[in-house]
Amino acid sequence: MAKKSSLVLLLSLAASLAAAQSWTQPAIPSGPPPSRPRLPIAQAQKWGLQQKVNAPGTESNTAYNALVNSASFVTVGPPSLTNQRAHQVLISLRKMTELAFRYQMSGNVNQGNSAKSILLTACNYFIPDANTNAQAIFQNSTYPCALGLTFDMVYPLLSASEKATVVNHLEQWLTEIITA
Repeated sequence: MAKKSSLVLLLSLAASLAAAQSWTQPAIPSGPPPSRPRLPIAQAQKWGLQQKVNAPGTESNTAYNALVNSASFVTVGPPSLTNQRAHQVLISLRKMTELAFRYQMSGNVNQGNSAKSILLTACNYFIPDANTNAQAIFQNSTYPCALGLTFDMVYPLLSASEKATVVNHLEQWLTEIITA
């Protein structure tokens, strides 16, 4: 539970940094898209967040240090709705997101590659289809959300084919959510 609350604290910190600035209706961008990550950390806030998580003795630093340094995707048997909701799979998704966040804060490519490996494995693990009922789709919505956040944070490490794989997987999820 401490690990989960650490990530929640850090994502809340990122959100509060963004909210601290006065909000105005964003203009429709022209030209190339902004650099990644786009979520949950805007490039403008990244440096400030890095300073907070690296300041020894602060609550932000304590929470950051509680995040994992390495992980792998752990499954509980063949893919199914029951197994997808299994505790070990959800822990794997949380650790994947933590590693991606650590990569963004530290630039440690090993952590980014660990997150990338879990991301690509998870894309092949659980895919909703026409036989998946609507309630199950919504109950499992944390799955594509974790994949989307991680995709955004490890984007620079992904090859063109890996990007296409993740995008296609997320499009399958979106299609099933919309049609459920």
